[in-house]
Amino acid sequence: MRAKLISLFSISVLSLLMTAMVFGQTGGSISGNVKDAAGSVVPGAIVKVVSVATGTERTATASTDGYYSIKQLAPGIYKVTVTHDGFKTSIIESIELGAEQSRTADIALEIGSVDVTVDVTSSDISAATIDQSSNRLGVNISAREVNELPVNGRNYSQLYVNAPGATNTGTGNFGDLRFNGRANQQNQTKLDGIEATAIFDSSPGYVTVQGSQFRLQTSIENIQEFRVDSSNYPAEYGTGTGGQINVIGKSGSNDFRGSLFYYVRNDVFDARNFFDAAEPSPLRLNQFGGSFGGPIIKNRLFFFGSYEGLRQRAGINVIESTLSGVARDFVNFYGTGDARGEAARALLGISATDATSGLARIQALRATGVINAFPVGFGPNLGIGSVTNVAQTVQVNRSAELDEDAFSFRMDYKFNDKFNLYGLYQRNRGDLLSPDGASGRFVSASQSPDNFVVSLSQIYGTSIVNETKFGFNRAPTDLTTVVPEISGLSGFDLTRTSLRLTGSIVSPGVNGGSATGFTEPGGLTRQSSAANGRAQPIRPTSFSYIDNLSWTKGNHSFKFGGEFRQLLVNFDQLGGITYSYGNVTDFLLNRNLTAAFIGDLSLPGDFSVATDPITTISRPFTGLSQGRQYYAIGYAQDEWRVKPNIVLSYGLRYEYYSVNREKDDRAVVFD
Repeated sequence: MRAKLISLFSISVLSLLMTAMVFGQTGGSISGNVKDAAGSVVPGAIVKVVSVATGTERTATASTDGYYSIKQLAPGIYKVTVTHDGFKTSIIESIELGAEQSRTADIALEIGSVDVTVDVTSSDISAATIDQSSNRLGVNISAREVNELPVNGRNYSQLYVNAPGATNTGTGNFGDLRFNGRANQQNQTKLDGIEATAIFDSSPGYVTVQGSQFRLQTSIENIQEFRVDSSNYPAEYGTGTGGQINVIGKSGSNDFRGSLFYYVRNDVFDARNFFDAAEPSPLRLNQFGGSFGGPIIKNRLFFFGSYEGLRQRAGINVIESTLSGVARDFVNFYGTGDARGEAARALLGISATDATSGLARIQALRATGVINAFPVGFGPNLGIGSVTNVAQTVQVNRSAELDEDAFSFRMDYKFNDKFNLYGLYQRNRGDLLSPDGASGRFVSASQSPDNFVVSLSQIYGTSIVNETKFGFNRAPTDLTTVVPEISGLSGFDLTRTSLRLTGSIVSPGVNGGSATGFTEPGGLTRQSSAANGRAQPIRPTSFSYIDNLSWTKGNHSFKFGGEFRQLLVNFDQLGGITYSYGNVTDFLLNRNLTAAFIGDLSLPGDFSVATDPITTISRPFTGLSQGRQYYAIGYAQDEWRVKPNIVLSYGLRYEYYSVNREKDDRAVVFD
């Protein structure tokens, strides 16, 4: 059991024109002061905010010091109307509100009849990307930026780098972004308030240590805008100390709107890469799709749907070292009476004593035929360590295939001015086949994430807004390998083994498994921080039950809420045997071999513990392991507007994480 208690306390001294910020899980706020022409406050003024797109109305009454605040507003364009007896009606025709953003709209009323309208011209109607009304560090990525900024592959994660403190450590995919030096595992991504990670990892599209391979977790076509907070966020945010990414999806409006798009990249437009062979690496990238939305019942029922497809065939130029023809002759012919064997020994620089004493081992290596699993190289022979003429270069240009299809559909229904309901479902299907080195092995991965949210917004009076949400997030993932057919193998199942000549057990990746440049035959690939395997199915699901209540009381903007999140992760790991030689010489003489065996998690078996005497633990279970955990989260926060230019922000958050357990208590525990 572990719990986290986070206390947030900050004081922001703001300019005279700035007012309190109200933070929403998925909504922003419009607030300000109502005064007369002489600068005196106008308490009791009625402020009405109307969505230009959907006609949704919200109202607030100015407090005794003329202050008003309307919270939990969706991103979009709003019309603001202010009325009071004895004053002319003032109207701001257009003010743009970003995701989870606070906008200040101070109004000066003119004395006169309420039937007379005064248009107020705003010099600041576009949503500012930098939030100046609080000390939270973050940025709003507006709808215009989402639509118009060039994004390679249309992956919205590349827009994260606009946030302060963001660092791109790779290609800009989800797993490559870090904030203020924190690990990417600390990032939290939400779609309309519901968790949208891979669950077993914080990065959407994640495929074990292969990284985030899939792009269309939600299509850019489906995003209205999003906000990235990198530090100093309020108490309502948590379950991670990195970036807080909140994506707001598009919805239908009173006008029918749609789009079609097609993007293409092709190697005919590319120059030859320095490391390419005679021809450039092939590339075929096609992205296409569209969206459509509008009213079913005007001002009441709306719909929006989108689709995006991705088809990519990208050439990957792989250059590694492999065993030379001389090394092959030594293994195949030494000790057989064929002169090529003795000639190869002399060229390799292996002493006759070592070769003669190791003849039985060399013959055993020859019998497996494993030498045939190494690709044939070209060019001059190279030396490694004390052995000469043992290696050559192998260069292959293989194609990585990536197919994805992303769908989304949303419905919004307005019961009345007090109750609004929406539901959103998103699904992506991705298939990847990517080369893994020069030996002919491919990594095959598939993922079908989907995300659903239904949200009911309830307005009580002019000062209380409650938002109730339920959602689920799933990211079923399969990872396996495809191994080429190798003739001449005997008693050596390449699909369940891996062969390394560099002294390391782990395959390239993290935790010491850096690339060595020498080809590695076999059917195992990196699956975790400490293990190789041939396949890994994962079936993660999370269910979220969320409620957030916002309450404006005088100069205080309170917010209370909580979340109960259930995590269900069913998984398996299919292992294998990694054979590792200390160096190439050890391989040729078939000595100093280390074997690391990892069994299949789903198979029954006995485990022996090196105690005195030996302790044996039986595990008779089969099938997927079923991990279970839950989070219980609560928070309370307040934005206290002490003076027009002084705002006190404070809050408290509590997170309880239950113990990880196996559903049927099948975990093997020993002291």
